[in-house]
Amino acid sequence: MYLTLVVRCQLSLVLLQTPYGFLGRCYAYCVKGSTTDSSSRSRSQPRLERDHLVAVAAELVDREGLQQLSLSRVAAAVDRHVSSLYNHVDGVDDLRREIALQTVREVGEVLWRAVLGRSGEDALRSLVTTYREFIVTRQDRWQLVSMAPHTPEFRLLSERAFEAIEATVASFGLEPGPAVHAHRILSSAVIGLATRFEPHLRPGDPSIDETFEMLVVMFAASLPELAKASAATSTEAAP
Repeated sequence: MYLTLVVRCQLSLVLLQTPYGFLGRCYAYCVKGSTTDSSSRSRSQPRLERDHLVAVAAELVDREGLQQLSLSRVAAAVDRHVSSLYNHVDGVDDLRREIALQTVREVGEVLWRAVLGRSGEDALRSLVTTYREFIVTRQDRWQLVSMAPHTPEFRLLSERAFEAIEATVASFGLEPGPAVHAHRILSSAVIGLATRFEPHLRPGDPSIDETFEMLVVMFAASLPELAKASAATSTEAAP
């Protein structure tokens, strides 16, 4: 009986340790195989960062449209399972908000680059051209910006874009108060033309390029006059 028990124990160990027996194959798969697979997978797939995930989602929206945005599409683009995306975003609505924030951050950066080292009509023309191109080439993302909640982070990022526009109109000599009004009018005009008119032009309609050119000319002519009028008003109001 003792000898039989010893033989059975030795046979069990052989089955567990050999790769050719059923138990051996289970052991190799569950212990050795799973460890090897997970380690090689971690080596082949870099760590997924939230910023990269949002950037890929934004590219997807630019390329295929807002209606095509889904966690499954983004997961496929970054070569991950959908469930792993929930470590970074709370769902597709959260992803939309993050894309809107990234878009606002981008527009602030590109507008500042457009006007840096420029002033007057030169800065105005560069600003309007860049602003228009940014919106037109990102129509679906701009739609997310228009729908995004105005959280403190959203307002903070928006301020950088606003400052670039205000600096441009202020270079015509406007004081801070009038510069804010001019910035609001200019920004509304560019956004309105780029989102409501440019995508819906019909054959035979006047060129939208001419409309934007007229916008620049009108502002370039009126802002210096507005600056003079504002300065005169301030002088009269001074004690």
